[in-house]
Parts: sequence; C-alpha cells; structure tokens
Amino acid sequence: AALQELFGASEGHAHKARRYTGTSFDGVWVMQDQDIPDVAPWLTGFHICGCYVTYADGVQDKLRQIGDEVMLGGGSIALDAGVLTRCGKSGVALTFVRCT
Repeated sequence: AALQELFGASEGHAHKARRYTGTSFDGVWVMQDQDIPDVAPWLTGFHICGCYVTYADGVQDKLRQIGDEVMLGGGSIALDAGVLTRCGKSGVALTFVRCT
C-alpha cells in the first residue's frame, strides 16, 4: 500500500503514460535565463504543437501525461501566467517564455 501511495497508484495499478492531448503548451519556447550552466543544448528552446515537440537540436519527441503531470523530455512542465516551467529529474527548475 505504501508503494501505491508513493507512485500514485490506485487499486494496485500505477499511472501509465499517455499522449498529451491539450494545446495550452503550443508555441515556440525559449529559456528565460540563457546563463544557467550545464543546461543541455536541446533544452534551450523547443516548439510544441499538440503533443509533438521539436527541440532546439532538431530532435523530435512527444509530450506524455502521467496522472496530472505533463512530461517534456523526462521532466514535468507547468504553465503559469504565460511562463512555462520545467522541473527536471535533477530537481532544477527552468523557465521558458513563448516567442510571438
């Protein structure tokens, strides 16, 4: 039961990743603070269209949803007041602004 609570499982089944179906993250995003050290080049910017993502290095990916979290490249993303925040596996939070 403790593991079920830890991983957000219900009735013995862990949440499975599914394709993200929203559009609120659509757009071209660039990292706000370009001076943060050790940020992988692919993560300095990206284009999201529906569930599809193209990173700054040209690699394509898909957004995934696990429970209530939307995942981008292994980190969770959230949108607040027009700023996208990605919290990676390392715990570092990066912020991005939408290009217009």
